[in-house]
Amino acid sequence: MNKGLRINLFFVLLVLCLSVQGQEDFVVDSANSRTVPKYLGKIKLKKGEVFRVDEEGNRQALEGGGKVLTGDTIETGALSFVSVEIIDDSLISLGPNSQFQFEESVFKEKKDRKMIYRFVKGQMRAQIPIKARPGDLQFRSKSTTLGIEGTIFLANSFANPDGADVFECAVLEGKVAAKSVGIATVQTVLPGQHFVYMKKGETIDQGMKILPEDVSQEMISREADVSRDLLPLLDQYALTYVNETSGRIPASVNGAQAPINAGPLGTKQIPKQTWRDSLKGLNDILDDYNSIDDGMPVRH
Repeated sequence: MNKGLRINLFFVLLVLCLSVQGQEDFVVDSANSRTVPKYLGKIKLKKGEVFRVDEEGNRQALEGGGKVLTGDTIETGALSFVSVEIIDDSLISLGPNSQFQFEESVFKEKKDRKMIYRFVKGQMRAQIPIKARPGDLQFRSKSTTLGIEGTIFLANSFANPDGADVFECAVLEGKVAAKSVGIATVQTVLPGQHFVYMKKGETIDQGMKILPEDVSQEMISREADVSRDLLPLLDQYALTYVNETSGRIPASVNGAQAPINAGPLGTKQIPKQTWRDSLKGLNDILDDYNSIDDGMPVRH
């Protein structure tokens, strides 16, 4: 069989294969003779109200197996949770009242892709099993851009009751490079570290906390437990400052660090919950979610 005939036969078989899988979902990349999904991801798990908003502003409810395209924004309702499986095998999970945009993507293969995600608000957990080249995978919030290679991390983006924009990131595996507005240096967040950034007006406060080892181990163990659909998210940072110098000058990551459960400035009341209390309460809620039968297939 000559070379030209072999190539033609290959494409015939490829087209037949696409027809079987659902031709509307795939396109043939003639440059490398590979099939590439037309979608960016699919809904792997969904609890509560989850909506997709496309680039034209059309809003529709999403169910398990629903497709997400480049440019789409995912929104979750109160007490809702969604996990999106990306075509590069990454898993992005969003907690209640979250908004997340799949802003840009160029996908050639799992190890060769460029993605920009826009984390607008809420709670997020991301598992990136296949390492990307530096600069090719970014998660952007209002204040901070995260450079990702291969990692498991959690992040929150919200406005606290004092009107400060808060962004925080905790790493369970790998590392994350965080570049925040108003800060000249890039902060590397390593496993077990919890980075917090706050901005109110011209005042910037940032610092690095440490996740208690048992908290990190609990979150990792739940990641490995396939019987659990919903995984812990990062409890929102409750204090009104990160460093004791807050309110005067931009705080240095290497400056004085206020303990996680430090007392308040002035007369502000700070919740007395510890990390362990918050994690236990969150996990109790997630376990209740896992026990609800919503018609989704049960993972074993």
